[in-house]
Amino acid sequence: RDFILLLDGIDYLDSDGQLLDWLPLHLPKRLRLICTASESSHASKVLLERQAFDNKLYLENLIALPQSEKESVVRHYLSLFGKTLDESSFNNQMLLMVTKKDSGIPMYLRLACDFLRTYASFETFVPMLQSLPTSSVLLLQEVIIQMENEYGSILIQSALTLLCITKEGLDDRD
Repeated sequence: RDFILLLDGIDYLDSDGQLLDWLPLHLPKRLRLICTASESSHASKVLLERQAFDNKLYLENLIALPQSEKESVVRHYLSLFGKTLDESSFNNQMLLMVTKKDSGIPMYLRLACDFLRTYASFETFVPMLQSLPTSSVLLLQEVIIQMENEYGSILIQSALTLLCITKEGLDDRD
């Protein structure tokens, strides 16, 4: 039986990681490798070049979620916490959320919802939604800044260091 290995979001690796020199040029006979990356990333270009040498390497460029699916993801996820976004034409908070640059990425939507749910109050919600970073990387940086403000930078730095060195990582539940 073939073994399929999925590497999702390799474009989020640092610039050295995107060189993919850590990935063998020729994969074992029964191994299939599927990678996802944004089309414009350096990792995607490297994989396209390597694909010519190895027919067991598959690169899939994923398309962003359409607006209706973005809205559905946000509605469903927030409903788990008894929350909603205003969708009226006068104050369309949903539109503000789903027109951010990375909003076509489900991880961005979940992170944005969690960020607002955790750190925004009734008074600060709209300004925080309006100033929400547009990319996943910038949003994650903002989450870390907020956590450092709340818990202290030493604790957050220690926790992130431990997370980086764990053998198996953490589940969503953790």
